[in-house]
Amino acid sequence: MDEIIHLGDYWDESKLRKHRTEIIACNREIKRLFERAYRYLRAAKAIYDDVEVAYMEAMDFAKANSLTEELLWEIFSNTKVSCHVGHERLLFASAITPDGMVNYLNTIVDRCRKVFIIQGEPGTGKSVLLGKIAHAALERGFNVETYRCPLNPEKPEHVVIPELGVALTKSIEPHSYQPGPNDTVVDMDSCLDPALLEARKNVISQGKKAFDQLFNAAIQFIKQAKNVHDEMEGYYVPSMDFDGIARLREKTLARILTYAEEHKAMIG
Repeated sequence: MDEIIHLGDYWDESKLRKHRTEIIACNREIKRLFERAYRYLRAAKAIYDDVEVAYMEAMDFAKANSLTEELLWEIFSNTKVSCHVGHERLLFASAITPDGMVNYLNTIVDRCRKVFIIQGEPGTGKSVLLGKIAHAALERGFNVETYRCPLNPEKPEHVVIPELGVALTKSIEPHSYQPGPNDTVVDMDSCLDPALLEARKNVISQGKKAFDQLFNAAIQFIKQAKNVHDEMEGYYVPSMDFDGIARLREKTLARILTYAEEHKAMIG
C-alpha cells in the first residue's frame, strides 16, 4: 500500500562523517530559529485576533447576513439541497516563507468563469461568509475546494466550486486580488458602523503596527533558518550520487505509470 523512498541510500557516508559536528550544529540552529519564528507568529496571531475583535465590535452582522443571503441566491438560485453531500478538499493557496507570504492565487481563481472578491478589514465576516457558501455548495451536492489561511488554518481564505466555475476569494493584504471587468466585489466594510469604528481607531492602528513588526520578525527568523539550511546542504551535495537518484526517479515513474494502467484496466 505504501513504501518509503530513502535518498540516504545515495550519499557517501564517509564524506559526511567528516562534517558530523558542523551538520549537528546546523540542525540545532535551524531548530532554534524555527522555534523562535513560531513564537513570533503565535504572538502576531494574538495581536491580529485583537484587531479582529475591535472591528467585530463595530459590525452590523444583520447587514452582513443580508449580503451573504444575496450572494447565496446569486450563486445557487433555485438549486435545492441534494440527496448526496459534495466532497470538500482542504488546501492552501499561500504560505509563510523566507520570502514572506507567497501565493499562487491566480492559478486557482483565473480558471473560473465567475469570481466574487470579498473585501473587508479583519473581523468583518469574510471567513464566515466563505464558510456559509462552502457549506451551501456541499449541501447541494457540489464538490468544493476550500483554501485555508496559513496563519490560522481554521479560517477559509478562498472557496472554489469547480462544477459551477465559481471562485470566491478574500482580498486583503498580503494576498490582494485585483478585480477584473466581470468580477463581483462584495464589500464587508459597508457593514461597519463609522462611529463605533472611530472609537476604536487607536487600538486598531496600534494592533496593525504590532502585527506587522512581529510578523516581519518571524519572516526574518525563517529566512535565517533557510540560510543555515543552505549551509548544511553544502556538506551534503558533494556527497550525493545524483546519477543514482536520477535512475531511481525514472524507475519510480515507470512503476507509477504501470499502476495507473492497471487501475484504468480494473475500472474498465
